[in-house]
Amino acid sequence: MDLKKIITIAGQPDLFELITNTHKGIIVESIITKKRQQAFASQRVNSLEDIAVYTTEGEIPLAEVFVKMYKHLEGKQAPDTKTQSNDIKPFFEEFFPEYDRERVKFSAMKKILKWYNVLNENGFVDDKIEKEEEQSTEESVEKTDSEKENKE
Repeated sequence: MDLKKIITIAGQPDLFELITNTHKGIIVESIITKKRQQAFASQRVNSLEDIAVYTTEGEIPLAEVFVKMYKHLEGKQAPDTKTQSNDIKPFFEEFFPEYDRERVKFSAMKKILKWYNVLNENGFVDDKIEKEEEQSTEESVEKTDSEKENKE
């Protein structure tokens, strides 16, 4: 799962996919409506890759939270934030018990579930993040071993 090109724009409810950069800002496409628009440099834009969730041990990237949720739900949708608002907090505690209950607000939980549902519905969520991390860890170990051999 790659969240680098998935962004939020302050004041807009949709999630967007980054299409290209322009001299005035960026061109984005709504994941829901598939309509393209320009986001100007003056607007507050955040990549989902840069967002993390507070835990009792520190922070965890949003992509890892999505992977945990995906595995917990076996690829299905999360509770709807509009019709099942009473289920949100118990669900969050069930799949992500290590989240910091004092720092993660209910509104953030709703946003995370909403984003997960949009991304899952459009094929952006999967369980590949751990595999990518394992590969990069294996590659770094191999590089370290080969560097040691070259020094000797």
